[in-house]
Amino acid sequence: MDYNANDRDQIRRAYLQKTPCQPCDHNFPQKSFGQKLRQFNQAWFNEFPNWLEYSVVKDVVFCLCCYLFKLDIRDQAGGDSFVARIEYQTRLNASVDCVKFLLRQGLAFRGHDESENSSNQGNFLELIKFLADHNEYVKVVALSNAPQNLKLTSPDIQKYIVNVATFETINVIIRDLGDALFSILIDEARDISIKEQMTVVIRYVDKKGHVIERFLGYDGASNMQGEFNGLKTLILKENPCVYYVHCFAHQLQLALVAVAKNHNQISLLFTLVSIVVNVIGASCKRRDIVREKQAVKVDETLNIRELSSGQDLNQETNLKRACDTRWGSHYGTLVSLASMFSTVIDVLDMILKDGSNSEQRVEANILLDSIQSFEFVFNLHLMKMILAITSE
Repeated sequence: MDYNANDRDQIRRAYLQKTPCQPCDHNFPQKSFGQKLRQFNQAWFNEFPNWLEYSVVKDVVFCLCCYLFKLDIRDQAGGDSFVARIEYQTRLNASVDCVKFLLRQGLAFRGHDESENSSNQGNFLELIKFLADHNEYVKVVALSNAPQNLKLTSPDIQKYIVNVATFETINVIIRDLGDALFSILIDEARDISIKEQMTVVIRYVDKKGHVIERFLGYDGASNMQGEFNGLKTLILKENPCVYYVHCFAHQLQLALVAVAKNHNQISLLFTLVSIVVNVIGASCKRRDIVREKQAVKVDETLNIRELSSGQDLNQETNLKRACDTRWGSHYGTLVSLASMFSTVIDVLDMILKDGSNSEQRVEANILLDSIQSFEFVFNLHLMKMILAITSE
């Protein structure tokens, strides 16, 4: 504390880099305690290698962490370093427990507004408050008396704890795996924001002969097979002995779609379907209209018992967009269009009458004529049946 405040952290780092003073070869003197002579035990250095240090001059044991980070109490001896460490550990454990709970449940952390007076602070801060309400010591230590910059609840702290949990989880998996052979399962998925994510799962056989699959996480990547930057290329650079096996169901689906598109009528079908999806989903307003009209039609068909009701049936839906890198997406697109066909006709008719410009009205008119033709409807049901088989 005698140094300038701006230099203290650098000085602390210098002390930490030197590591604790542990003179193993020193002849530790004996002192009389009651009727016995006692001396420092050298084995304690092995038991506490990171913080225990010994002063030869003073023949006194110190805690390096307490020495470097104790409060500035000037001439007063001692301090509340150990008490502060216990309180810090309590706050840290509370934050870690909340992070672990949210990770297990797959829940989001952040809130829209994390200020103290906010009604939507997010799951992490709300869970911290709930824990404190049911544990008076946590409430006093973690929330009431914690320094403003040491509450361990900031977004950076949340991310850091999650990263540490990820690191420790992967280490446990690696230790269980040992030097056995393993395979990596990789697929592309999309989150709720429609951003592409790459999922990574590791599969291996444990020592008991059980096939184990462990989910390692997500990565923001969509190109798994690119010639220069793809994941396959990167892995083969690290280990040229790796075997790469493409998803056979994926290959079958892409092959069928590619072959089908060689037929002019089927190629026209997919082209028209793509245009319809783009036109209907061109704005949030149109998508909302589709959902509203479809909900009304579902209610009507339920009332006249053309549809059966039950759990997971007749859920709110919208037109699905096909993607060549997502097997089964073409089938999903055709299914959604077939089930919402009358709703799509209504929306296109609305665009034809109320379109903001002539181009939109002309496009809607062409689509109405095209998708209501016998050829389009026949090919729609034909491909829907074929892709249903391959999807299974």
